[in-house]
Amino acid sequence: MSVRGRSILLGLGLSLVASCSGPNVPPPAVKHHFVTCQRPPPSTGCKDDSKPVCAHVDSGDWKTFPSACSACEDAHTIGWRPTACEVR
Repeated sequence: MSVRGRSILLGLGLSLVASCSGPNVPPPAVKHHFVTCQRPPPSTGCKDDSKPVCAHVDSGDWKTFPSACSACEDAHTIGWRPTACEVR
């Protein structure tokens, strides 16, 4: 099997694993940078682009929000990574 074929199968396998229920965990740090939320949030509001993010909250947990804007509007959010959290 080619390297590309194995990569596709691995991606499909990871998608299936991610769809199982369990605690949220951050996405791999190697692939995604961490963005710290601005405090206080901008008074003009923020542009909501509706791309899910994985946010680190002050309890130490990771939570998927529908966008970076909605994540940082939550006072408990420290920052976020530009992808949904993985579920294990």
